[in-house]
Amino acid sequence: MYQRVPAEDQLSSPAETELVVRSVVKITVFQSGKEKLEPEVDLSWAVREVKERLFSEDLHAGKNIRIIFQGKMLTDDMILSDSGVKEKSFLHVSITEPVSAVPSAPVSVEGQERDLEAAELERLALAYENYQPPPVVEGSSAEFVLGFAMGFVLGFLALLWVYQPLTSRKQKLGIILGVFSSSIYAILSKPVPSQNPSSASP
Repeated sequence: MYQRVPAEDQLSSPAETELVVRSVVKITVFQSGKEKLEPEVDLSWAVREVKERLFSEDLHAGKNIRIIFQGKMLTDDMILSDSGVKEKSFLHVSITEPVSAVPSAPVSVEGQERDLEAAELERLALAYENYQPPPVVEGSSAEFVLGFAMGFVLGFLALLWVYQPLTSRKQKLGIILGVFSSSIYAILSKPVPSQNPSSASP
């Protein structure tokens, strides 16, 4: 007997199905003067398709839609996955009036301000996306002793090293304890004035 050949759409393996599912990601879209959007997009989409799905009204009105990612403007034929877009990526959208509607009019100041705001928002979004807190350096016992000696000898001047990012945590602790010990030592070592009996009045 002949076995039935499965349909072409049934040949995909679970791994391929999972790959298709994972190609749909959630991104954040910033637009000047409006609330941010968090749509789900397919990484196989072209930029033109993103514009049609998210900004169809503006696109049909003939407005200029620019999508900026990591400081670079994406062209309509670029694919999202090829552009580096991934889960939780930040995109900025700038929508301006069509130039052909007012061919003789100069570029408006308002439009330039929107473009500057768009670039600034993109820069802030990129900085937020790539931000990594500086690592905390624990340090060693030798650095603690060195910090204590610096604080004891230099006094309050040694506190300048506490604000240096490369100074380890133990050295900062040693500096603070050294400054504190130096202050206590200066107070205790101050001579106590003694009264002269001969100078006392009868």
